Amino acid sequence: MIKFIVAVILDIIRLLTILILFMIILEAITHAIFIRNILGASCHQIPERCFSISGKPIAVCARCLGIYLGIVFGKFYFPRFRWLFWLMLSISVPEIAMKLIGIDSPNFIRFLSGYCFTTAIYLALSRFSWELPKHAISETTLKHF
Repeated sequence: MIKFIVAVILDIIRLLTILILFMIILEAITHAIFIRNILGASCHQIPERCFSISGKPIAVCARCLGIYLGIVFGKFYFPRFRWLFWLMLSISVPEIAMKLIGIDSPNFIRFLSGYCFTTAIYLALSRFSWELPKHAISETTLKHF
C-alpha cells in the first residue's frame, strides 16, 4: 500500500510540475505579470541567475528550472545511480568552492545542480514504489559505494 501511495504522490508532483513548466513558457511568451508573481512564491527570480529568452529573463532561476525538469524527466531518464552520484559531487564541490571565495557560479552549473539533485531524490523515492525499473538502482549498484 505504501508503494502505491508513494507512486501516486510522485505522479501528482510531476503533474503539478508540468503545469508550472507550462506557466513558465506562457509567461515567456505573454510577459504576464500575474504568472511571474505566482512563480515568485517559490523562486527568488534574480534576473542574473535566470536564463533569458530574447533578452528577457524567464520567470524562474536556473536552479529552479533544473529542479522542475528533474521532477518531470526523472521518471523517464534513469542514469546509473553511480554516475549520478559522481556528477552531483563534481558539480557541488566547485560550486561550494566558488561560493567560499566569492565567485558566483554560472547559470548552467546551477541548472545542473538542480536537475541532478532532484533526479537523485526522485530515484531514492521511486525505490520504494513499483515504477522504478530494475536497472536504475539495484543492490549491487548501491554496494559499489
